[in-house]
Amino acid sequence: MRFRTGFGLALSAAVLLHCGSDTAAPPAANKKVGADGGKTVDLPPPPPEPENCDGTQLPTATPCTIHEAYGVFVSAKGSDEGDGTRAHPLQHISTAIVGAAASGRRVYACAETYDEVLTLGDGISVFGYFDCQGDWKVGGARAVVAPKTGDVAALAKGIAKPTRIEALEIRGRDATEPSQSSIGLKAEDAGGLSFVNARIAAGKGMKGKDGAAPIQLVQTGNVDGRASVATADCTLAPDLFVCDAQHRLPPAGGASRCVGAAGMDGGPGGSGGHSGRYSYRTRQAGDPFGVCLTPDKSPPRQCYLLDVGDTVTNGGNQPATAQTAAGAIVASTSAVAGLPGSDGVDGATGVWKLTSDGFVPGDGTDGSSGTPGQGGGGGAGEAMEYPGAPISFWGGNGAGGGAGGCPGLAGKSGTGGGASIAVLATRSAMRFDAKSEVVAGAGGTGGAGHAASAYTLGGAPGVAPSQMPAYTRGAPGGRGGEGGVSGHGASGPSIGIAWKDAKPTFEKAPTVAVPAPGQPADGRLPAAPDGIAVPVYAL
Repeated sequence: MRFRTGFGLALSAAVLLHCGSDTAAPPAANKKVGADGGKTVDLPPPPPEPENCDGTQLPTATPCTIHEAYGVFVSAKGSDEGDGTRAHPLQHISTAIVGAAASGRRVYACAETYDEVLTLGDGISVFGYFDCQGDWKVGGARAVVAPKTGDVAALAKGIAKPTRIEALEIRGRDATEPSQSSIGLKAEDAGGLSFVNARIAAGKGMKGKDGAAPIQLVQTGNVDGRASVATADCTLAPDLFVCDAQHRLPPAGGASRCVGAAGMDGGPGGSGGHSGRYSYRTRQAGDPFGVCLTPDKSPPRQCYLLDVGDTVTNGGNQPATAQTAAGAIVASTSAVAGLPGSDGVDGATGVWKLTSDGFVPGDGTDGSSGTPGQGGGGGAGEAMEYPGAPISFWGGNGAGGGAGGCPGLAGKSGTGGGASIAVLATRSAMRFDAKSEVVAGAGGTGGAGHAASAYTLGGAPGVAPSQMPAYTRGAPGGRGGEGGVSGHGASGPSIGIAWKDAKPTFEKAPTVAVPAPGQPADGRLPAAPDGIAVPVYAL
């Protein structure tokens, strides 16, 4: 048996038919080990070569090379249980390549469509222009490899020997899942490949998934602090009960319930401080609040003094907490306004990555939510000490502080759009002739991110109709924190040939689609840039 090489191809033998009148009987089966060292295909050994047939020639020039001595035959209508002859072709090109590896034959494929992920073999050339109606002969169409699953249509690894791929179209499918990519051919250390009258096309990359919109919190409850009760003359007996009820109960601070998410309620406002009953009586040594003063500054014996057992209290809270600011101190300091909640951190638009291993979509990053606002402090009770007529009255109490506001919540970021890459080549200086085409589809638009939901304002303090408003009035609550924006996903690229370390050569420039648009701006969330569309991209 002879082995010849033509156009840098390793040739050999196979089964049946004639160039002239040569016919061979089917020999016994022979188990072949695949080029990957794993998958096996049982094919009979090749028959003798036809007489006077130069197996180094191409089928287009020398029809007698369309013979089992030189090629393993494959048809989409065949069966992988076949013997790789014209009479019983295999069904998949990859299976034929594995079967041809042991004898170094070519693969002859009908110009039909094959649902498979193609794996090319080192030194195993593939010819896909055969018209298989009746006898096998060279036709004008190409065989098409178009897998219905997966994101890569064809693989080539470790192809150092000259390997001719002629009249074959490799067609990546359109991606169907969010952020999925489509790659026609992924090659690594495959510089021996030569494509002749071939076409490698990637399908469309899929759009990224939009992020979930943020929850808009709804503020409920009485967020404003209650008004204080003014100083009251309680001379008449019926008024004593009213005064007692009104003045002993401190005005409540505002309450903020933020409906929609747990743990987001605004801080409560501080309650107002209360005062006490003042009676006209003789001042004794040690009575509080100093000396009752007359215009001549002399100390009288009688004035309005707080009844024994009554107290004038500071506004809530004392001391301040993370939820409620400091209240007023009697006759000293004002209530403190609640602080706004902390603003969330903004997320960012995604950035995709392309390496020898493949494409990684550019997912946006999530922003963080704001925090609830702090409640305002409550006003203090009113401390009274006046000279005057012999009557009783109650001092005014302090007003309640306003509650804190609800924060803005962050939404979810968008995921990146998928890529469309016709050829991803690493250390693979493959060649494409003038009749070969490299075509990339459209990249997928990145998924939309989101601006945060709106925060709410803090509550107002209660009204303080007091003679001492500086310390009896409450303070307003702080607004909720502003939520951070969650970034858009990056739109995927459309790339003809992406290469690293060794650049493929071509006579016809690869074609690409229109760049995928980026997502528009949304309030503080900036717009994402459009994707790229380039014939050649160096990694």
